[in-house]
Amino acid sequence: MARKLKLNPKVSYVLGLYSYNKGKAIGIVTTNNEIISIFVKTAMDEFKIESNKILVEEGDENETKVYFYNSKIKKLMDNALERRDRLFKYRNAYSASYFAGIFDVVGGRDPKGLYLKDLDKLDVQLLEFLNFHTEARGSKTYVMNENTFASFIREFSQTVR
Repeated sequence: MARKLKLNPKVSYVLGLYSYNKGKAIGIVTTNNEIISIFVKTAMDEFKIESNKILVEEGDENETKVYFYNSKIKKLMDNALERRDRLFKYRNAYSASYFAGIFDVVGGRDPKGLYLKDLDKLDVQLLEFLNFHTEARGSKTYVMNENTFASFIREFSQTVR
């Protein structure tokens, strides 16, 4: 297996999902069936995970947990997250899909605007570097130029419309 994660927009999206769902397995917890479908398809197509190795558990409040175990892929993903300041420093499909994955896991909209909850400091810096200004209010980080940010991630996000 390669020493670096082979990135494309699909893998970048899953990396964004994974970055805020870290654990012993590579997985997600969501109520959105589209996100589940993308995660499973990417795991099978890009990571060559067999369908019987992808585990699905029904949780509380209609949440579904979908995950798989693969120590090599987990290590590649963790290494990619450590290098994300270099991987996602340009405003392109890779960084758009990465932030779309994050938004689909911890993002939302309230009367104050678009936000990302409990955002990592490095991801805040990346957003600023990509010229998306932010403001922290409690556990939420609001994107000040929210329409531009929404347009940036819309192609890849399952929750921004």
